[in-house]
Amino acid sequence: QVFAQEYQYVPFPDSGVVWSEVYYVHDENSDEKTSYECFAVNGEDTIINGQAYTKVYHFYDSVFNKNTATSIGGIREDSLKRVYYKGEQVHSLKPQLQYAKPEDEIILFDFNIEEEDTIDFVNSDAPGMDKFIVSRIDTVEFSGVLRKQFFFKDYDSSLWGFSWNEGIGSTRGLLFVSGTIPMSRNNRLICFFENKELVFHDTDYTDCFEGF
Repeated sequence: QVFAQEYQYVPFPDSGVVWSEVYYVHDENSDEKTSYECFAVNGEDTIINGQAYTKVYHFYDSVFNKNTATSIGGIREDSLKRVYYKGEQVHSLKPQLQYAKPEDEIILFDFNIEEEDTIDFVNSDAPGMDKFIVSRIDTVEFSGVLRKQFFFKDYDSSLWGFSWNEGIGSTRGLLFVSGTIPMSRNNRLICFFENKELVFHDTDYTDCFEGF
């Protein structure tokens, strides 16, 4: 007998996960440079200013090794399904902090939002473009688990080209910041692994770790 799978909220992971990502920057000659990097959480807790977080590691390899990775800060999820990051700025794109103090706790995701809800943001290159709007919420299966998927459009109703996925994060990467500081659209999540199982794969990239 086959029972229909029931949806249950998937909390943000606190152990055994790896995000592999790619980002694009321009050098002094305006040539585009492609860079690859990874993030991981392995279940270690840390206390920052009296608040408990799960440690976040940053590394450049196809295999996570705590001894060679760099601890950059912490992530936590509250009872309202909001995910926060507090830690270092890894580089100029992750996360963008020109509108916040480095010591601030910043919101990465809010998985309690609903369709037509808005997320305010600041875009210094295009004044007036100050909102993401939730255009659609689907329930989809990732690796045998149902998760909500949130799609966004910007102020002029065009799709901005990213989504949030419960228990995974943004298709623009782990440190894509909501609230008032969005991360550059020049970043993409390639793969997401949980307990060494591939859960998400951007099929525009053939290899999850092609840059290493």
